[in-house]
Amino acid sequence: MRIESYVEDMQIVGNVLASVSSSALQFSSTQPSKQDVLACEGVSAGKRKSVPFSTSVPATPFLMNAAVEHIKSLTAKHVRLVHQISNYSAEQIRDFFGENSYQDVKNLDLSIRGLEGYIAMLVRVTSGTSANRALKRLDNVITEYRLAVSDLLMILDQSFIESIVVPSQTEFVDESLFENFSFH
Repeated sequence: MRIESYVEDMQIVGNVLASVSSSALQFSSTQPSKQDVLACEGVSAGKRKSVPFSTSVPATPFLMNAAVEHIKSLTAKHVRLVHQISNYSAEQIRDFFGENSYQDVKNLDLSIRGLEGYIAMLVRVTSGTSANRALKRLDNVITEYRLAVSDLLMILDQSFIESIVVPSQTEFVDESLFENFSFH
């Protein structure tokens, strides 16, 4: 996978975030119902809070279904990539990816985690609406995508992060200190 792939991933994550955010804005910009206004009569204007996501937007499920299909294909690509590089040595992985691509995967992982949190919040807020089913499906697909990218990042971390192995210091411990030790 080369840099173009991560640009595509970031574009899709950005598009999903933009479409879900615009749908959320459409939900939250709906006029409050008469019951909402009556419930807030005794509250000052600064404390009024309308209930968002009270109606559905017809385009939302369509946009989410398209996003789900894009994310499923990206998940499959990342899973194939993880299987491909799982037997590579650290040097081969560093040669195959390069430092820039490694940083791109880290940024992608952070973006997906942010999107996943945002969608999870929308799922909680929209419970009981028609958009909730599409949001739950999108949330599940994004979680699978995050797991695939996290698996890739776990392999890359082992190859790109240098660690110092410290030898064991247990040989300096006097074992006679623990000979009368009991667990009860």
